[in-house]
Order: sequence, then C-alpha cells, then structure tokens
Amino acid sequence: MVPQRIEARVRSGHMKLDFSQAVITHPSLQLDAEVRSGHVVLITKPGIVVDTDDVAVRSGHVRVRAPWGHDVPEVLRIEVSGKVGSGHFVARPPYRTFWQWLTRQPRRYEIAAR
Repeated sequence: MVPQRIEARVRSGHMKLDFSQAVITHPSLQLDAEVRSGHVVLITKPGIVVDTDDVAVRSGHVRVRAPWGHDVPEVLRIEVSGKVGSGHFVARPPYRTFWQWLTRQPRRYEIAAR
C-alpha cells in the first residue's frame, strides 16, 4: 500500500522504490528526498506522474521517463521535493529481463501505451 508521505535520505548508497505493483489508496504522495552521493530509483507504471519541480540539484541529475504519453489517466501523483548533491534521482518504468530482451518480447507497459 502506498502511504501519503515518504522521507528518503541517501548518503552514499542506493534506494529503489518500486511502485509497479503497488496498491494505490491515495491520489498523491509527498516524497521528501535528500540524496548526497547515492542513487534513488522510482519504478513506475502507467498512471503514475512524477513531479520533480521542487528538487534542488547541485552536481547530480534528476531524470523522469514516462514512455506511455499523456493519454493515460493519472492514478497517482508523486510530488518530489528535497536536494540532490552529487547523486542521481531517476523515475522510470521497469526493465525487461534478459530473456525477455533476447526473445524480443514487448516491454511490460508498451502494449498499454498504444
């Protein structure tokens, strides 16, 4: 279940938050992230919108990938605020496994995006 607020502090490690199979009970989530020299990765699915306008970046980067377009209705809005020092904050869909890639199976949410 997705809570209303999450505080994530990463000093020199990695954190992965997987929302691909999450039970969504609230329309929004406040994520307060402080990344110094590590990585925070959000795994999303269609209908999850990640807003990173309130993130201060020093020498790292913030990247949000949403390949499904604007036609998918919004189920959850994740509003990210905080700081990124020399680390990375990435929001992306899940990757395919090696076998799925090798046999050229479509990405999990590629069919839903069409």
